Amino acid sequence: MDEQQNSNTDPASVISRLPQQRLHSLRTGTAVITNHVPAVNQFVSSTNSPKEATAAGQYTIRPYEPQDRPGFLRLDSRVWDRTRNSAWFDWKYTDNPYVDHIPIIVAEFDDEIVGARPFLAFSLRVGEQSVVAYQPADTMVDPAHRRAGVFSRMTDQALSVYRDHGPELFFNFPNQHARPGYLKLGWRETKPAVTYYRVESPAAVATKSSIQQAAGALETVLSGYYAGRRRLSTKPTGLSVRITDGPAIDQLVRLHRRCRPTAIHADRTAAFLRWRLGSPLWDRQTHIVESATREEPLAALVARSRRTDDGLRLTQVVDVAPLCGRQRWREALWAGLDSVISSTPETDLFAISDGAIPHDVAATFGFLRDDLPPLSRLTTYDSMLVTRPNDDPEDEAAWRLNGQAIDDGDNWCVTFAEQDTS
Repeated sequence: MDEQQNSNTDPASVISRLPQQRLHSLRTGTAVITNHVPAVNQFVSSTNSPKEATAAGQYTIRPYEPQDRPGFLRLDSRVWDRTRNSAWFDWKYTDNPYVDHIPIIVAEFDDEIVGARPFLAFSLRVGEQSVVAYQPADTMVDPAHRRAGVFSRMTDQALSVYRDHGPELFFNFPNQHARPGYLKLGWRETKPAVTYYRVESPAAVATKSSIQQAAGALETVLSGYYAGRRRLSTKPTGLSVRITDGPAIDQLVRLHRRCRPTAIHADRTAAFLRWRLGSPLWDRQTHIVESATREEPLAALVARSRRTDDGLRLTQVVDVAPLCGRQRWREALWAGLDSVISSTPETDLFAISDGAIPHDVAATFGFLRDDLPPLSRLTTYDSMLVTRPNDDPEDEAAWRLNGQAIDDGDNWCVTFAEQDTS
């Protein structure tokens, strides 16, 4: 295929035929292209106003207690319009290996949980040391209690509770609607959270009838484009890929020890990998890349798949081991990504987090960044890594840990394994 693509086969031309809908939370596996992007605290309100709710009683802001679980799950269902059960809760919060409690702050009103401020604890490699960091996750306020200060009060309570006996820092990935609230509380914008996508089924990704009618033609064009990209690249030689069901924990640990990035990243211990790769919502496979001239594998990619609430089959490359390397490592990632794509033909959409696989390797297989055209034309959704030290954010010295500035995006290496994508 000629490197100069015809306008009818260029991905920008293909994607531009999709309706001007919005990409929202594809990295979470809970939604696809939709006509509306709900902010963390902007869901459809009930008939009760915050003032009416406040007048009926008082909010109690306190740490989570075991008897709060049913109320937490009911609130999760109301706010996120999904069904999560106790197995999911146990995996996400109870089984976290870095805390001896469940780090959630709740807001109670008339004996009902109307707000929740959960945190995920991580062990991050910062320089040559590991530190504990908390990531705000699944923040929820009941629609009837929005704009009553519940979000801010829960966050203030969390910062107070964890100030002396908590993490070294906080980090998370709010969208443009939620981010101002964090910035007011001392967080700083650090790095855009970029995701790469490869569309396999336009009809599944965009649901408007005009797209469904053209889906066959678009699918043919995309298939031709992907095949052309492959022909322009040189397939690595001397490599084979072995696929195992589930995460190959021991193999992943050995590979991660081989090369650790100097950038801040989650410490890939066996405990961490068992926890983060253990969500009951996903099916997982490990693609282990081997060489005929070496006893030990060169690399491994962990791919996970699930069907979203919208019916789309999503496959993510959730982690790569190791996270750094030289030319042969890049070739191993090429072979591993090729295996992920070819072994999951039922997938409608593939996703890779920036930081997992080098840009040029992803581009070889037709992956497109969501912050650049053509995908950026379809969305106003804007997710960004934000950070905050647990010490006084007004103290500039607090923004440096082990010699690294935690608010410098170049100092971070982030994959889906570091993100609240469950």
